[in-house]
Amino acid sequence: MAGEAPACIAGRVARVAPEFWSEASSVVAERFLFKLRLPKAVAGLLVDRFLTAHNLKKLFQVLVCAFFTQSTWADHPLVTDHSGTQGTGGSQAEFSLDRVDTGSGATKVRERTFAFGYAFGITDTVDILVSGTRVALKDPEFNSGSREEGFGDGSLGMKWRYSDLGPLSLGIKLSASIAAGNEQRGFGLGRSTQTLTHILQWKVESGKLLTNVGITNNGSTQDERRSLWNASVAWLAPIAERLTLAVDIGAAQQPSTNGGANPAFALVGLIFAATDKVDIDIGYKHGLNREEPDHQLGVGFAVRW
Repeated sequence: MAGEAPACIAGRVARVAPEFWSEASSVVAERFLFKLRLPKAVAGLLVDRFLTAHNLKKLFQVLVCAFFTQSTWADHPLVTDHSGTQGTGGSQAEFSLDRVDTGSGATKVRERTFAFGYAFGITDTVDILVSGTRVALKDPEFNSGSREEGFGDGSLGMKWRYSDLGPLSLGIKLSASIAAGNEQRGFGLGRSTQTLTHILQWKVESGKLLTNVGITNNGSTQDERRSLWNASVAWLAPIAERLTLAVDIGAAQQPSTNGGANPAFALVGLIFAATDKVDIDIGYKHGLNREEPDHQLGVGFAVRW
């Protein structure tokens, strides 16, 4: 199984994906709609009609966007996600603060991002994921170069670990962005995107190997590709009783149809397990070409219950 070709893995995911949606839908219906004793479609229609009738639909959308304003996350400081889930009823909340600097002199871009992520286990192998950010941006291309703050785009996602084979585990993650950020102020993309990511995790005595391969529906734009690939690999190695070294490297397809290098990065970080339920981390991410931010330094805090 370790040597299975990517095409075979993709085929297996395609065969089991309907089971994923069936399991997730039944669990959500059982846990959140059982009191109504109505079909899910009917319950959803009633909620929509209620919000519209009371002029609450826009308010509801604003509240969702305010809280869930970043792409579905991997554990900070990593970009590459793992196949682990929280288990039925389990939760994880994560907070991080990152400083991003690109360019120099009059063209230098400074960004400070406070991020929040939450994962909830609806079954032992399925998590619902939400995340959000508050951004402070100083960019010569936006807001006349003055410092501005606001919410960025958000996302909702779901991760399913569909196979456990000893040290090898496989999963898929589906996510959709919410176009909540102000595009004119540099806080958002201005449209929704959808991403499918395949996750491979391999545990050995000396550490843990993670690989992600994904494809994004970038939406319909004049000067950008409709579909974009991304790939990354991470290695986590314990170096002390509660301290783990993390190394991550990855690349994504250049969105512009006018040419340019594919954005690529390298990252190194440390994760300290303060307790069995609390992690503290620090990470540095470096752009390997001009298409990726030059420097990113961040700290994070995660708690599970």
